[in-house]
Order: sequence, then C-alpha cells, then structure tokens
Amino acid sequence: MGIVKQYSRATQSSNLRSDDRHHDTDKLAAVALSGPMGSMLFRVKYAFDATSYPPLKEAWRYQVRLRASINGWPEHVKDQTVADEALAYWLNDQCPACAGRSFMKMEFVDVLSDVPCPICLGSGKKPLIVNHRIKGKVAEMVDLLDTLTIEAGSAAVKKLADDMDGL
Repeated sequence: MGIVKQYSRATQSSNLRSDDRHHDTDKLAAVALSGPMGSMLFRVKYAFDATSYPPLKEAWRYQVRLRASINGWPEHVKDQTVADEALAYWLNDQCPACAGRSFMKMEFVDVLSDVPCPICLGSGKKPLIVNHRIKGKVAEMVDLLDTLTIEAGSAAVKKLADDMDGL
C-alpha cells in the first residue's frame, strides 16, 4: 500500500493509538515532517482538510509568482490565475467517466474491461480545460504539484523507513 493510501487511511482512523498494533500516527507524523508544502498538499487532497486550503493556496500562489518572475512569463500570463487553475485542477483531476481507474467498468459486472477509458485515454485524469493562452503554464504547474507531492511522499516513506531501522 502506497503512502497516499496509508495516509488517507490514517486520517480516517478512529483509533490513533501508537502501540505494537497501531501505527497510523507514524504515517501522519512522517508526512507532517516531509515539509510544509508537502504536508499541506497531502492534508488538502488526501485528508480532505478544508482548513488547510487557504494557507495552501497562499503558499502555492507565492511559489508560482516566484517561478513566473524567475522564468520571465509573458505579460498576458497572470501568475495568480495560473496558480488557481493549476491547484483547482490538481485537487480534482480524477476522470469522472472511469473514476480514475483508467479503464471502464464492464456492464452488469463489477469488473474492469481491457478497454482504456475513452475520455481520459487511459490516464485516469480528466482533460485539462483552461484558456488556451495559459494552458501550457497551467499544465507545467500541475506537473510541479505532482512532483512536490511525490517528493513529500518519498520523504515520508524515508522517514518511516528510518524509524523502522531504529527498532
């Protein structure tokens, strides 16, 4: 089970004891220690923590503004618009037709077919629909959000592994 599923399960746990049989707090702590941005991304997307959304949005806007100034984005590309569009898409990127599974369910049975989803073409993500003038920048920032999440997850897994080595 990946860190995202472990984290999601831990946030929904009704028993956060930390003993020989309960280790949910380990996953929460590992993600929290992965860095402020990664921690906020995990809390908002996978723990459905709406209270973390405003600080995440503010921090994300700052990150995009910084990248826009460093990379010299054109005048017509508004960094705040790109940041908001990228974050909104990233938080809700699952294809509605296949529910993110990449394949369609067969009719009348609870089995996935071998046919890739015709909407997302097997990616599991819905198409990115934004103004064509900023689409490239929004896609770039969505990729960055994915990268930040992967880095935070990797840091959390490393922290969990380091803790296991100490046992």
